[in-house]
Amino acid sequence: MPSPEIQTTSRGPKEKRKRIMDPEEYEKLKRNIGSKRSTAYKLTNNNLFIKHDKWKRVIKQPEHKKIIAEVHNLAHSGKRRTMAKIKELYWWPDMLKHISDYIESCDSCQRDTKPKHKNPLNPIAVSGPFDIVGIDHVGPLTKSKKGYEYIIVAQDYLTKWPIAEAIITDQGAAFTRHRWRSMMELWKIKHITTSAANPQANGQVERMNQTILKSLCRTLGAKKELWPDILQLVLMDYRVSKQDTTGYSPSQLLFGRQMRLPIETDYETRETEDWEKMIKTRIAQLESIEQNQIQASERIKAKQQKMKKRYDHSIEKKEEFKVGELVLLYGPKKSKLETTATGPYRIKSIGKYNTYKLETLGGTPYLSVTGTRLNRYKDRSGNVRIEI
Repeated sequence: MPSPEIQTTSRGPKEKRKRIMDPEEYEKLKRNIGSKRSTAYKLTNNNLFIKHDKWKRVIKQPEHKKIIAEVHNLAHSGKRRTMAKIKELYWWPDMLKHISDYIESCDSCQRDTKPKHKNPLNPIAVSGPFDIVGIDHVGPLTKSKKGYEYIIVAQDYLTKWPIAEAIITDQGAAFTRHRWRSMMELWKIKHITTSAANPQANGQVERMNQTILKSLCRTLGAKKELWPDILQLVLMDYRVSKQDTTGYSPSQLLFGRQMRLPIETDYETRETEDWEKMIKTRIAQLESIEQNQIQASERIKAKQQKMKKRYDHSIEKKEEFKVGELVLLYGPKKSKLETTATGPYRIKSIGKYNTYKLETLGGTPYLSVTGTRLNRYKDRSGNVRIEI
């Protein structure tokens, strides 16, 4: 059986045809690497590694499916974050397509993805770690077995990992009482409150709240009361996720390195057993922390300016659907951890003013709704909940 067409160069492998190796091809390539020197591949603990920007473990069929599922299902992260976590550790051809296909057809994610709407932007300048920390509380959530209903969220505006020079909160009673004010005075922390009914003013923490809620909602399923049991897993996923604004994960900005993922227990990624080399690598990581934080601060400022400019010139586009397409219908949430969508339904006909007549997959006529409440549904074989 011919092996995948991969051309090796002094810089590393260059793909000619995008196809994942089957187990037989994988073992053949391992034997070939073991019999001759290669600048592109090496064997460690009988596992095949490939050289890109660093050594990464080569994955064969059907291992990639388990890796994508476990990394994504940890907290149902989006494409870029899931791709970044997997790409940091593993390699196989056409990774982005496989990851995108899996996430786009994830039933839980589709049911919790609302039609997009623009929100006001209020950029806040940050210069160093723990200069500004935003705090908020999320809830009430479904009451847990131990009676918990709220999450207190504290986030550093630079590293994304929470003593701060300034703290931003809303005007909730928890942040205006005498005990809170006394604590701020004792620690000499500047307390900034947002205007009433304006959560966007503390936008970074509000987005963190939504990230936590979305991950909990998608991961819990019907057992909403178990949210305290998986909260730390959700936070771990966030802390190892590369942030669009900074270009680094919270773990990298605070510790200089990534945290170890649970999947690495089954699929080891350590490419060297040389302790001296590992110590030198760790020293270099620690020395880079300050420079990484400076770069992150500059990227945040540039991102804020770019987003504001794009927002000021943006025009909201209407989503158009076709007869026969599958869609999800979104409505108000009954509680924080409830999914917002029902369906999928089929578009039966198109009316005036962006309205659509729906029917169930069994052909039963349903509602006529505006297109702003609909999203396309991508079916992954055998994973469709049918609304009768």
